[in-house]
Amino acid sequence: MAGDGGLDSFCGSEFWNVNTTWNTTNPHFTECFERTVLVWIPCCFLWLFSAIEVHYLLKSKDRLVPWSFLNISKLVGSGALLVVELIDIIYEIVRNNSKSYNVYPNDFLVPVILFMSILLQTVFVVLEKKRGIQSNGYMFLFWVLLAV
Repeated sequence: MAGDGGLDSFCGSEFWNVNTTWNTTNPHFTECFERTVLVWIPCCFLWLFSAIEVHYLLKSKDRLVPWSFLNISKLVGSGALLVVELIDIIYEIVRNNSKSYNVYPNDFLVPVILFMSILLQTVFVVLEKKRGIQSNGYMFLFWVLLAV
């Protein structure tokens, strides 16, 4: 099925395989499915709901929330994830320049999408702290969806 065009050529492998997903005792998704759908859905969810977050941030007044363990751990965790994604982007660039590997568009796109989404989430954490807003439920859903 690989090379059918569409997402198969975008990823460099088949997007969906019924035999490995349904017709087996040990089901798993294809790598292409994991690196597209399972990454894009949570990130699209975050970017769509970011309009609501911006609206809340603009309407709220400055009520400085003191630094807490939760705020600091959110920033440290997000910062660590940003570093990991930046390393992944650099790795894909180096791998592409080596000419000994086939690097497909999805190999570049996934770390960039994740980097931008985590950066957006980090900006929201800082602005929510500054404006005195407690974290919204959609941010929790973003992390749950991304963890799946």
